[in-house]
Amino acid sequence: MKLEQMGERGIIRKLGEIFGERAIEDDCAILHVGGSYYMLFTTDTVNQKEHIPFTATPWQIGYYACAVNLSDIAAKGGEPQGLLFATTYPKEMDMECVLEIARGMADCAGMYGAAVLGGDTKEGENLTIAGVGIGRVHRSMLMRRRGAKPGDAVYITGTVGRGGTAFVKLQHGYEQKNATKELLEITPRITLARQIARLGVVTSAIDTSDGMAAALQQLGELNSVGFQIVWDEKFPVYPDALRVASKFGIDPSDFIFYGGDYEILFTIDGSFSDEFEKKARKKKFPVTRIGRVTQGKSIALKQANGRTLDLTRYGYEHFHRKSQGPGKLKI
Repeated sequence: MKLEQMGERGIIRKLGEIFGERAIEDDCAILHVGGSYYMLFTTDTVNQKEHIPFTATPWQIGYYACAVNLSDIAAKGGEPQGLLFATTYPKEMDMECVLEIARGMADCAGMYGAAVLGGDTKEGENLTIAGVGIGRVHRSMLMRRRGAKPGDAVYITGTVGRGGTAFVKLQHGYEQKNATKELLEITPRITLARQIARLGVVTSAIDTSDGMAAALQQLGELNSVGFQIVWDEKFPVYPDALRVASKFGIDPSDFIFYGGDYEILFTIDGSFSDEFEKKARKKKFPVTRIGRVTQGKSIALKQANGRTLDLTRYGYEHFHRKSQGPGKLKI
């Protein structure tokens, strides 16, 4: 069977048969090395041909390659310790470009109290950066993907649709400089995720690097649950999404659940949700309750107009392009 017929998650399931479920079920590899802390290890690859718009600066490329790894550490409630980067550069690339990519990596790492510890450099046809993020988390703060159950409340940090909005702009050649910034200069939720994790009430968590819909699909599959998400006046839509949807005559539901926002989607036991929300308001956490965990495996989005949308049709998945559904976009 060809990889494009399986999709990324199908491939990962097959790899899990060899490596074991522990190796594939979380954002990070989790290693207990004694004492009260777990070590976290994650890796993410950025390829210029597949992931980076031509409008990106070298600094933005380096920043993004670092930030995507830090986002996985954030989803565990972790604290970054350092990063490694294995990079292939085309031999015709200018040295100043290489240095600007490195500056982007170093600047991003430094923002979150980490450092670039080293890596590997090779020649290749295309610019490819494979990052390895290393972090740690106190055992009382560890947030995992497994644990969501029916009746839990569903929350998300920040807003939904920044990545999808950027894709639409780039697809139409509109506000390209700003769109590139929206797409690549992401903010890993390190501090906020640790503040939430410290409360000890999270039952599951995942970052939305492939979009909110894909994150829900992955949590649902792992926990054998479904979700009912409510899109009402409180739903945290990215501020520019509705303007862009109107300008290009696109239903916003066709793209805001698709693009990577790098927020944290998490669940909390329903009996603790009111108390959590009081604390969140007091501490001014940018989090919003968007729905609940349900029995079964459906992922339903209830809209204000009474329409129900099946979110299993949305979300980005490597190899399996059809998984993008109506939100399919290319740049």
